Amino acid sequence: MEKQVEKIESVRRVLAGLNSRINETEGKARSREWPNNSLSGIVRAYVIQQTAIARGLVSTIAFQLGFQGQSMIEQPVEGSTVTRFIGSTMMLAQSSGVSPDEAQEATFASANQLKNQVAEIVRHVEAVVDGEETVEGVKLNHGPLHYK
Repeated sequence: MEKQVEKIESVRRVLAGLNSRINETEGKARSREWPNNSLSGIVRAYVIQQTAIARGLVSTIAFQLGFQGQSMIEQPVEGSTVTRFIGSTMMLAQSSGVSPDEAQEATFASANQLKNQVAEIVRHVEAVVDGEETVEGVKLNHGPLHYK
């Protein structure tokens, strides 16, 4: 059980950091103050849409790991979280005909894959807000005067 707690806690910390970055980036997209006052409407709407998708994925991961809500990832792992995780993976094991350990590893692999998708979405929208990429993902090259 200690192994599960460590893995859940590790993912929880990453998700909490991603959540913070999502909130910060969305705040920048909504801001009408410098340096974000020049963001186009397309960029603003795109970032809002993509951060909503990222939040949805974070919620999915949190649910897979036994958290009752996305807000719970801001707090250390509780025993009830681990109990819900073990219960849901036991049900997965029964329905898929695998061992409980295999179901847990599959759940962690799924959570890790989704976490990587969230991280990529967050990286991309940060780059869009900062003017380093277009909404299509094309990297923008700036001349030396851009950074002065």
